Amino acid sequence: MTQTPTAHSPERATARITVPAKHPMVTVLGSGDSLLRVIESAFPGTDIHVRGNEISAQGPADDIALLQRLFD
Repeated sequence: MTQTPTAHSPERATARITVPAKHPMVTVLGSGDSLLRVIESAFPGTDIHVRGNEISAQGPADDIALLQRLFD
């Protein structure tokens, strides 16, 4: 997966994670986005958005680092 982190400030960060086409998004996010909802509830201070095969997240730098490892 391709990840592009961008720091906005020392406390906040942004990441774009591109999921390769060989990995169906339903296997990454769960049926009906059930896994995505679990991830969102585990990172309440982070905004997570999915469009196509790209996941973008913005929030505390520590949370973004963990999300990147999760989707790696």
